[in-house]
Amino acid sequence: MIPWSGLLCQTPSPRILFSFEREQEIAAIKAVNVRLERVAGHTAEGKYSLAVDIQPGERPGITLPSGAQPWDWRPFGALALNVANSDASPVELTIEVKDAAGALTKGSFRLQGSGERQVALLLNSPSPLDMGMRGPTAIPYFHLASSDYRKIDLAHVSSIAIGFSKTAKPHRVTIDAVRLIAGNTYDKIVDPLGQFALVDWPGKLHGASDFASRRAAEEAAIAAHPVLPGLDEYGGWAAGPALPATGFFRAVKRDGKWVNPAARELVPGDVIRLRLGDIVPADARLLDGDTV
Repeated sequence: MIPWSGLLCQTPSPRILFSFEREQEIAAIKAVNVRLERVAGHTAEGKYSLAVDIQPGERPGITLPSGAQPWDWRPFGALALNVANSDASPVELTIEVKDAAGALTKGSFRLQGSGERQVALLLNSPSPLDMGMRGPTAIPYFHLASSDYRKIDLAHVSSIAIGFSKTAKPHRVTIDAVRLIAGNTYDKIVDPLGQFALVDWPGKLHGASDFASRRAAEEAAIAAHPVLPGLDEYGGWAAGPALPATGFFRAVKRDGKWVNPAARELVPGDVIRLRLGDIVPADARLLDGDTV
C-alpha cells in the first residue's frame, strides 16, 4: 500500500474521483491504443487498480470523463494519482485537465523503469516565476508533474486525459487513486531556522536549543573516534605523496584575503574564484556568479 496522507497543511481532505473498485468506472473510460484491465494490487487503498497496457500506435492514452455533469473541483489545488511502471524501460506520461468551455491545463513527468510514484498536477497555481522562484514549492510526499500553469474553470471540469509515450512493444502501467488534494503554497514555507516548514523529517531542528544538543552529541562522537595515526585532520594520508599543483585554481579567499595556494592545499570552507576555462572541483558549491 502506498500512503497518500500526512500533509501538514492538508485542507481539504482528499476526494477520490476514480478508485477502480467498480467495473463501471472502467467501462466509462475512452481508450486509444491501450488495453485496460482491472487488477488486484498496486493500490493506495482498496483492492483494485487500473492496468493500462500501452500498445504500439500513435498517441496512446485514456480519457476519464466527468459523466453527465462537470465536476466541481473547488477548493482543491492539485490532481493526484498513484502510478507504477511494470516495464524495465522508462515511460513518459502527460496529464491533461479540460473544463467545460474547452480550456485546458497539462503537465508531464517521466517514470523510471519499474518505478512507482505519487504524482500531482497543480491546478490554477501561480507560475513560480511570478512568485520570484525558479520552481514550484513542493507538495510533501508527491512528485510534481511539470506544469504549463494555465488557468481553467475548476467549477466546471469535464475530463482528465492521461497520455503515454509511443512504444514499439506492449508496455504496462498501473494507475490507482485518481484524486483531488490540497495544492502547494508559497506562504510560510520556510521556518525561522531556514528549513522547509511544511513537513517533518528525522534530524530536523525544532528550535535554537537543538543546536547546543546537536553540537554536544557531535563533540562526543568525535571524542569517541579520535584521528587514526598517520592521518591528517581531514582524514587524509598525512605522509602520502603530494601531487604537484595543477595551477587551475588561481584564487582562494581565506580570512578575507584572496590568495593563490596549490590545488592540493584547498580545504573545506575555501571560496574559489573561477574564470572561463577553469576546472571546477567536484565538491564545490556555486555561491555567486554573473550569467553569460
